[in-house]
Amino acid sequence: MHFQNYNHVLQIVHCSQECSKVGVEFPNFNFNVSHHGDYVAIASEPLCLVGVDVVCCTEPEKEPVPEFIENFSSYFSSLEWDNIINTGTSDEILVDFYRYAYAYLLVDI
Repeated sequence: MHFQNYNHVLQIVHCSQECSKVGVEFPNFNFNVSHHGDYVAIASEPLCLVGVDVVCCTEPEKEPVPEFIENFSSYFSSLEWDNIINTGTSDEILVDFYRYAYAYLLVDI
């Protein structure tokens, strides 16, 4: 979509056009953007603060998945860790690892 179309849809007023008029109100527009690898996420909400975080599950380049995730074992409960490492293939383990890691990070914030 062209930049001007976004401005029209979002009802954004450029200062050069309208700011000299008394009583111009700008719409509330809370948003957050996150990107990692090939993924981009955006979230917006007119009234509340909003946040988003995205991560792509990429296999570590310098070490096997079990060695990579072992560095983070102390951050999980024994039940969580057992669930992660007993998931199945290396790809499945990595997906579960990221799922638990992001759940932990979001609760910790």
